Amino acid sequence: MDRDGLLRDRLLRCCVAALALALLASAALLAGCGKATPGAEERQDGQAKEGEEKEGEEQGGEEGPVTLTLYFMEVTASDFYLVPEKRTIPYTQAVARAAMEELFKGPAEGSGLKAIFPNTVRVLDISIENGVCTLNVSKEIITEKVQQGGAGAMVEGLALDSIANTLTEFPTIQKVKLLVEGQQSGMVDGLFIEDFWGHVGLPEYLERDMSSVKSHT
Repeated sequence: MDRDGLLRDRLLRCCVAALALALLASAALLAGCGKATPGAEERQDGQAKEGEEKEGEEQGGEEGPVTLTLYFMEVTASDFYLVPEKRTIPYTQAVARAAMEELFKGPAEGSGLKAIFPNTVRVLDISIENGVCTLNVSKEIITEKVQQGGAGAMVEGLALDSIANTLTEFPTIQKVKLLVEGQQSGMVDGLFIEDFWGHVGLPEYLERDMSSVKSHT
């Protein structure tokens, strides 16, 4: 190979080497730009978790008290009827259950109203679906009432109305299905559930009836 050929060959090799170095430098630069700063990913994760915790704290903050409308019995010399009582309780999401538990506790002391149910009655379960509230209560709603001497037809009707009217105060409830120990018929302690207190009996559904409601005298 002549001298000019050798020079061209060396020049070509130098150009190839320079091009290769330039490509390597570019690749390294791109890799450095795409790589996160050490600890940055951890900081981002930490900020996200901190935000989630704050949001959870806000959602779990204290709520205000709940006011319930309960229906108890007023007895006069000539009549029996229901009277609404407003009662404020601490915040709860289970307002329907709370309303029934408060109803079974009886009226406020000194109100002059009468309890209709034995205060031993327990709410076993309560659910709401398609406007129907299914209320399952303990057997004492029947057995204890019988032990207390029972009740006449008028008081029995008021008892069922008091449950229906109290629960239908909530807009999601249109009617109530009352169960005793999970049943609407059968026997508890030798007593027929479907007879309830022996006069009106237990219907399939309880519906709101304000005809038996008056203001407190």
